[in-house]
Amino acid sequence: MAGESVSFTGRKRDLKTRRSVKFADNVASAIITVGGIGTIVAVFLVGVFLLLEVVPLFESARLDSPQPVASEGGIDLSRGFQIDKYNVIGWGVGDDGSFRVFRPDNGETIRTEKIDEDLKITATAVAFDSGDVALGFEDGSLQLCTTSFGTDFYEPDQVPIEYQDMSPGELRVFDGGVLERTPQNQYRLRTVEKECDAEPIDLADQPIRLLDVVETSGGPVICAWTDDGKLLTFRIEKQENLFTGEVEVLPADKSELPLEEAPEGPPAFIRIGERGHLVYAVWSNGTLLRYSLRNRKEPMLAEKLQVIDPKNSVTACEFVVGRVSLLIGDSAGNLATWFPVRDTEEYPGRNLPKGATASTEDPADGFLFTRVHVYEPGSTAVSAVSSAPRSRLTAVGYEDGSLKLLQSTTEEILLRDQAGTTPLRQLLVTAQEERSYLYALNDTQLSRGELYAGYPEASLGSLFQPVWYEGYPAPAHVWQSSSASDAVEPKLGLWPIVFGTLKATLYSMLFGAPLALLAAIYASEIMPKNWRAWIKPLIENMASLPSVVLGFLAALIFAVIVEKSLYGVLAAPFAIPFTLLASAVLWQMIPPTIALRYNWARLIFASIMVIVGIVFSFQLGVYLEDILFGGNVLLWLSGGVGTGTAGWMFIMMPLMVLLMTFLFRSFLTPKLTAISSDWSRQTCALVDLLKFSFATIFVVGGAYLLSLGLIEFGDVTGIDTDPRGSFIGTYIQRNAFVVGIVMGFAIIPIIFTLADDALTAVPEQLRSASLGAGATPWQTAVRVVIPTAMSGLFSAMMVGLGRAVGETMIVLMAAGNTPVLDLNIFNGFRTLSANIAVELPEAVKGSTHYRTLFLCALILFAMTFVVNTLAELVRIRFRKRVTQL
Repeated sequence: MAGESVSFTGRKRDLKTRRSVKFADNVASAIITVGGIGTIVAVFLVGVFLLLEVVPLFESARLDSPQPVASEGGIDLSRGFQIDKYNVIGWGVGDDGSFRVFRPDNGETIRTEKIDEDLKITATAVAFDSGDVALGFEDGSLQLCTTSFGTDFYEPDQVPIEYQDMSPGELRVFDGGVLERTPQNQYRLRTVEKECDAEPIDLADQPIRLLDVVETSGGPVICAWTDDGKLLTFRIEKQENLFTGEVEVLPADKSELPLEEAPEGPPAFIRIGERGHLVYAVWSNGTLLRYSLRNRKEPMLAEKLQVIDPKNSVTACEFVVGRVSLLIGDSAGNLATWFPVRDTEEYPGRNLPKGATASTEDPADGFLFTRVHVYEPGSTAVSAVSSAPRSRLTAVGYEDGSLKLLQSTTEEILLRDQAGTTPLRQLLVTAQEERSYLYALNDTQLSRGELYAGYPEASLGSLFQPVWYEGYPAPAHVWQSSSASDAVEPKLGLWPIVFGTLKATLYSMLFGAPLALLAAIYASEIMPKNWRAWIKPLIENMASLPSVVLGFLAALIFAVIVEKSLYGVLAAPFAIPFTLLASAVLWQMIPPTIALRYNWARLIFASIMVIVGIVFSFQLGVYLEDILFGGNVLLWLSGGVGTGTAGWMFIMMPLMVLLMTFLFRSFLTPKLTAISSDWSRQTCALVDLLKFSFATIFVVGGAYLLSLGLIEFGDVTGIDTDPRGSFIGTYIQRNAFVVGIVMGFAIIPIIFTLADDALTAVPEQLRSASLGAGATPWQTAVRVVIPTAMSGLFSAMMVGLGRAVGETMIVLMAAGNTPVLDLNIFNGFRTLSANIAVELPEAVKGSTHYRTLFLCALILFAMTFVVNTLAELVRIRFRKRVTQL
């Protein structure tokens, strides 16, 4: 019979497989193969796409070496200059008081005018955020000018014919401005507009030497230092004459700042902070006086301290965008960011430089001026510092002509370059979407280089490590991707989002996985087959519920019910198992003849006891709330009443159950088994009732005593052992507890179905052998079926875990969507998937925010990939062990 086709019976096959069947089989095999390979390729391409979007986040910054701007006779911009966001036009103030409009690409002067023909400028201040320019003169007067960049668009037929041949990107001087042809075939005219007050303000009798100006809601606020040693602040107020229409400019809220604790001589720098509430006076020896102007009529000295090593001198002092953080550089090349920090328990200290001291340890306004960010020092003195107008990108120039570009919040050094050999006096960064340039001005020449800054806000440190942000008492993990203005630091800490994902997964698995696995075991091994035929499809149909519906129900209905009856919801997980076990113990007390006759009623009796447990939880929970939670569980959670004993009891009771089970199984049960062989059924039932009663007292009493001991230990040692503020705390209506329950319902059908299939796939002969050896169905399930099906059960758990990790709508609607780093089960959170769903539609394509959201997607992809890979490895190991049975 060699070579003949035979069946499994050993007989020769009489029938031949039809060609159509073979063809269908080959087609099906090809489709399955291609589909499997295609799925793998698709998943791989998803990962590649995410990587391509994320990799640019970590690219290095690039700068074309700054080249001198060609200009006949040079450009005098020594008093300050500004460039528009398109880098096509700029203005500057010279030492001779001239206001010059020029092209920054070649230095061509468009127009020049004198601000004041008769007075000599002795001090200048430029507020780049508002365009205000304050000019101080040698006669003690002051004039305020306002500058702005204007934009007009023209169609090709609206410009003179000699300009219509311009190529896209080409610049030409036209009508007092610079005309550029855009890629959209429009002509964009950029102009500089300047408006100065009609007459200077008489401020002092002596020349003004130092100035600073900031725009506020009440008008410009100016701080000035005069030659007679006075530090003055005032607000400019404009009054219009109703009859003549003339506008009179007057100094309002004028005050002189106290200088009793100031060093000898004038300060090197004066700076006025955001909203004009703070004034900083910095002397070259490092002494800094910080004044509070919240009451402008009575300004006060808030604190005095040393901001550099006394061996060095202050050489640069400028605000970062927003005028909260102050960059201070010294003659040794050191540079640091300082800002006021409220003195709280989290505050780590001032972090003063070596040799520096603080004369004021208890500031009048409650804030401590703190050195927050310290940067890599340069080889020579810091000569210029400038912050970009819309970001924390900061350029630092040194006496040897070198420069650095850094991100002031993350402390990342983006690039280093050499802009010449002479000291840099002024720097300007125009980091915009279309063109970015870095401008460097030395004593004689303006240079510029094209800049690619990349994504300086995003680095491994800023994404995954705590960062000290303005207004925070200490470094923190924070996600806050949007704000009302560019002055607010972008906070892109991903750890709160990752933590929220893990938190949601943990609580949903804690609720759903045990129920699903136990239900699968019961349905597979104990439940009658006719019941199983109805109940299994019913549970599987739970998976058809849309997650958005579950999220809606959780947010608007379930969360409200839980908040109103929190004590009952918390008591139910303990009361229901208690009453269920009590029903089993009490059923044994029924005489055997009656119990056997009415065996069908046992499940009904247990169900009634479960209902009793639920009613007990919600009805008697009111009294438990009075005893354990001081009458109000919500107030107790916030720390308003009571002690933390009740909180620890919820943790200790499950642990005491485990301890009690171990003690009974190891010591009591073997001894009772040895002496109970001749006991009657009633005696055994009575002993079980006594055991159950003792176990109840042991668990509740032991949990209470341990919890009370922990609280007393904390009171004696001073250690905070109150659980409130850690894993429990202030109750927020949409929280992890609610999400865990609802997401548990979402993952139960998945885990149940896969686990049930794994259990039913165990060979029936293994069950028969176990039952034939005298084992009970429960012993067979625990010791034979479950170990054999362990690989399938583990796979079911991992699939459920993946479902929980990637869930979006439930956590979006029911978790509060707050990116907080808090273990509190009664607080909200934000997950990676919800973060992407909420913010990606509003993110600017190609921005740091946009790519960071893709990084969130990549992290989520990696988490599920790693979990599934590990699950597969474990499953294979379990399967190998099972095959050896």
